[in-house]
Amino acid sequence: MTERILDDETRQKVMEILEDMDAPVEMVLVDEPLEMGEAVGGMLRLRQDLDQLLKEMTEITDKISVRRLTPEEARAEGLEADYTPALYLRRQGEDRKNVVFVGAPSGFEFGTLVEDIVDISKGQTHLSPQTKEFLSQLKEELLVQVFVTPTCPYCPRMVRLAHQMAMESDLVKAQMVDATQFPELASLYHVHAVPRTVVNRTLAIEGAVPEPVFINRVKSAVL
Repeated sequence: MTERILDDETRQKVMEILEDMDAPVEMVLVDEPLEMGEAVGGMLRLRQDLDQLLKEMTEITDKISVRRLTPEEARAEGLEADYTPALYLRRQGEDRKNVVFVGAPSGFEFGTLVEDIVDISKGQTHLSPQTKEFLSQLKEELLVQVFVTPTCPYCPRMVRLAHQMAMESDLVKAQMVDATQFPELASLYHVHAVPRTVVNRTLAIEGAVPEPVFINRVKSAVL
C-alpha cells in the first residue's frame, strides 16, 4: 500500500480551503514515466511522492483533475519540458501555460499550490489595482522565476506574487523553481540564498519584498 502524503489534519484543512473553489482546475504534470525515475537525476522518490500527492488532491475534490504528459508530449502542446517534473495549473478547458512549478511543490510551497488552485478556480487574484494596471500595459513577455527551497518560510510570498501576476496577464510566465531539485539552474542564476527572483533572466531581486517594491523594480527593467 502506498504511503499517504497528507495526514488527516492537513487533509481536513485542505478540504476546507478547497470548498471555496468555483470552476474546475486542471493540473498538468510533465515528467518522465515513474519507472524511468532513476535514469533522470535519481529523484525517483520525489517523483513518486509528487504523483501520490496529486492523486490525493483529486480525492479531496472532484473539481481538481490531473493530466500527465511525457516531455515529448508536453513539447507537442507548447509546454516547456527542459526541467522535470514540472506542474502547470489552469482552469479546466483553458490552454494557459504560464503558472508553473518547476519541481515538486513540497514543504511550504504546498500551501502555495493550494492557494493558487483556489485563485485560478475563482478567476481572481489579490494584487493591488496599481499592479493590475501595470500588467495591463505590458507589451512584451515577462519571465519571472522564483528560486525557493521547501524549508523556506518566506519563499511562498514571492511565488504567490509571481503566480498571481501570471494569472492576471498572459504575457507573464511565472515559475517556482526548487533550487534543491535543480542545483545546476540555481547555479546558473547565482542563487546563494532564497527567495531569489529572476526577471527576464537578468534582473535579480533578493528576499521576500513587498508587492510595490517588486513591481517598481520590474518596471525599471522593462519600461
